[in-house]
Amino acid sequence: MGLEGFYDRDLRGLPGFVEMERDIIGRPILIGVQQRVEPENGRDLILTIDKTVQEISKKKLLEGLDLYKAKKGCVITANPETMAILALVCLPDYDLDKYYQFSEDFYKNSAIADLYEPGSVFKPLIMAAALEEKKIKPNDIYNETGQVTIGEYNIKTWNDKYEGKISMTRILEKSSNVGMVYIGEKLGEKKIYEYLEKYGFGQYTNIDLEGESSGYLKPKSDWYPIDYATVTFGQGIAISPIQMIRAFASIINGGFLMKPYIVQKITSG
Repeated sequence: MGLEGFYDRDLRGLPGFVEMERDIIGRPILIGVQQRVEPENGRDLILTIDKTVQEISKKKLLEGLDLYKAKKGCVITANPETMAILALVCLPDYDLDKYYQFSEDFYKNSAIADLYEPGSVFKPLIMAAALEEKKIKPNDIYNETGQVTIGEYNIKTWNDKYEGKISMTRILEKSSNVGMVYIGEKLGEKKIYEYLEKYGFGQYTNIDLEGESSGYLKPKSDWYPIDYATVTFGQGIAISPIQMIRAFASIINGGFLMKPYIVQKITSG
């Protein structure tokens, strides 16, 4: 499974064998022509994982799960310029020495297989799209006066408090849901959906691990105005953690959607 499953052929190596001539009924001819092919050892994987970062990530994740009484969680650390994965840990996990006591659910890598609603961490992706399309500028002003009505739904800030005239930068700083709905209206429904596809949602990242989920981006024909509104602040969409970090890395590295990877190189012993 996982890394070993993905690179099984490389790790396993090749068995050796002997070819020899046989008579008409299939018996080997001992003085006949023989050819021996020696077995080959499996190859070694050199990972991108930084042991120190991995250990720190696991420690901090344990603290976070305990603090918030969460059932599970993941931490992924990546180089945004290359998408080399420096740490990837999900908890709870299984005891390597007693793996047979755990169900298959524990073997699933939640970072690549589970889907979740990203929430406010999604906001910079929509903001970056609006900036890229020149629909807004960082210092543009939005008048945050109260809840926003979309059809039969009311959208409010997390604390239902409003500051009046605020900049686009402040919308991100205070994580304003109603401000993000405004950004979405400026960007437009067509561009919102287009950028969701550009960010790779609903697609495999093709990370070199077995068990990745592609997520689900429902067809454009099934979207309603409320869907375009809520997606601006990361609700109403299901993505995997690895998709999220890949998309986020693209707004750091200049707009490049990189393929995440765990194996830096493969060597032969």
